[in-house]
Amino acid sequence: MTGGFNGDATCNASIWDRSTSWARADALSDLIEYNLRNGGRVIPYDGGMMWISAGMPFSQSMGDDDDSIRRKLLTITIHFA
Repeated sequence: MTGGFNGDATCNASIWDRSTSWARADALSDLIEYNLRNGGRVIPYDGGMMWISAGMPFSQSMGDDDDSIRRKLLTITIHFA
């Protein structure tokens, strides 16, 4: 992912869990989303900042060739300023 100063960049991250249940992957996705609520999080760095917020759609359940793998694909937006 790359982004310029005073601009937005969208990135993806995945949660992988070896389980027959979605419970653990869903719980971790929900925890991350909870921490990005109400406008997200601002992280200061080197005289500037990164504003991290949930993208749309934030979380998607993905399939895998291995039936014992649960994957959540997360979309996050980062604004650099």
